[in-house]
Amino acid sequence: MRVVLFTGKGGVGKTSVAAATAVRCAASGYRTVVMSTDPAHSLGDSFDIELGAEATKVGDNLWAHEVSSLHEMQRHWAKLHEYAVEVFSTQGLDEAPVPRAAAVMKMADEANMAPVVREKSFDEFHLYTLERATTLRDEETKQVEFVRATGVRSQRLYVYDGAALGYYSYYNSDQILQDPSYGTQSNPRVWVMQEFKNSEGNHLGVPLPKGRLRFYRRDTDGHLEFIGENTIDHTPKDETIRLYTGNAFDVTGERKRTNFRADSHQHWMDESFEIRVRNHKKEPVQVRVLEHLYRWTNWKMVENSDDYRKKDAQTVEFPVTIAPDGEQVVAYTVHYSW
Repeated sequence: MRVVLFTGKGGVGKTSVAAATAVRCAASGYRTVVMSTDPAHSLGDSFDIELGAEATKVGDNLWAHEVSSLHEMQRHWAKLHEYAVEVFSTQGLDEAPVPRAAAVMKMADEANMAPVVREKSFDEFHLYTLERATTLRDEETKQVEFVRATGVRSQRLYVYDGAALGYYSYYNSDQILQDPSYGTQSNPRVWVMQEFKNSEGNHLGVPLPKGRLRFYRRDTDGHLEFIGENTIDHTPKDETIRLYTGNAFDVTGERKRTNFRADSHQHWMDESFEIRVRNHKKEPVQVRVLEHLYRWTNWKMVENSDDYRKKDAQTVEFPVTIAPDGEQVVAYTVHYSW
């Protein structure tokens, strides 16, 4: 195994060079993982694909991973706790102070709901003022918590977008139309999305500045557990926000093309796909299967196994419900003409 490390000051192109090097290594036949450890991740932008805290396959022999320190801490908390207990034990203390101190800190953290930042409108802008003093060292970047809210009603959505179109990000419209293999790469990941309304009735209702949003949910023991994060753009109050927070573990997808016919002289093309979504949970799940009709703007659905909703000019959505330990198959044929 070989490790190549790209370092340097901000803005010099470390991410772009690392991504390009990884693509070249993968094309040469090497199994390659490119990782970003920068808190301000932009590796996903290089591949035009959503990346999370787990490695995601973005091409043949190529995986990409945006490391989240918070996710890693949550993932290895048991080991960290065990290490902390050993440290306390060497000081002549028993195991009790560690969980007790953590519980006290957690209760104090939850009780301290006072706003950290004060917001007010000005012209076409929003001004945010830190309520407490903070210190910035030379060339230091510091994250500041702007808003904290509990009891926010959020709907979890499962979305399967099976076409790995990021693999063809350099294609133009002519190549999309003419290359028979376009869109045949399959993405097995089912996205987990969180959707909520930024309203007072939902314990929010404030203009949210661009930044990172983290989600926590109480487990069966009543403990707050981290379940995902992502960045949002500037968002006014009373708007609905939908964010990708990771990939489902127990829900997977598979997409394959089953038929292809085209006549370039008569200016038409028929393409058929079969999408399989499997649910390994103990309860039923609803999944929104997204399909992009990317070949051309003039299309007609000639066969479809399930009802669908037209999302925009070239996107349809098949809402399906999958039984526990079950599988749902969606099949369709689309006719293009130009």
